[in-house]
Amino acid sequence: MYFGLRPGLSFCISVDRVILLDLAIGRYFSLPPHFHESFSRWASGAQPADDDLDHLQKLINEGIFVTLPQRPDPELTISAKVTPPTTQIDVGHAHPPLTSVIGAIWSRLLWLRRAKRWPFARMIEQLGELADHVDKGSSELHNVKLAQIARSFEYADLIVGSHDRCLSRSLALAVTCRRQGLPTMLVIGVQADPFAAHCWVQKGSTILNEKPDRARMFLPIMVA
Repeated sequence: MYFGLRPGLSFCISVDRVILLDLAIGRYFSLPPHFHESFSRWASGAQPADDDLDHLQKLINEGIFVTLPQRPDPELTISAKVTPPTTQIDVGHAHPPLTSVIGAIWSRLLWLRRAKRWPFARMIEQLGELADHVDKGSSELHNVKLAQIARSFEYADLIVGSHDRCLSRSLALAVTCRRQGLPTMLVIGVQADPFAAHCWVQKGSTILNEKPDRARMFLPIMVA
């Protein structure tokens, strides 16, 4: 018998805690400490220890794991594969047209409203529908467009505000980029102690709406 994470759950492992995100309800929770070693061995694909089967069976009873007919692909036990951000996009020479700024403000207001009314899973699904909408243009052209969009959203922050609104502003930015064919990732990260969650948008190792050193304070738990 093999074990797999229930669909709709993602996770990250801190030094002494396993933190999970339930996409269906948008809720974070952590496993009791005695599950840490068993869960970590499962995630790494290591050989189970004597107590692991009992612990993993209990996680099935709790609705966290499901049984599988065959060993899961190791790639499927990684919830959030993302390159750590090392650079911040340079918007110093970006001069977006007024229509781009107005579009950013409208998008911010739209996603601020959706974040209050929509279930978390629906918002992520909406972003996922644009995953394959990629422009085949040159990377240089992509960088120019990304800088203009990021600059537009900086202006939008002055109007709409940015404090404690990382989810709605990141969703608005990621959706805008993807609608223009720019492959970006929405990254959700967590801190274990004290618990905190944050999200941002990045392309490769370049972050669009946060400082890299602040983003690296959080462990990625989901990438969309």
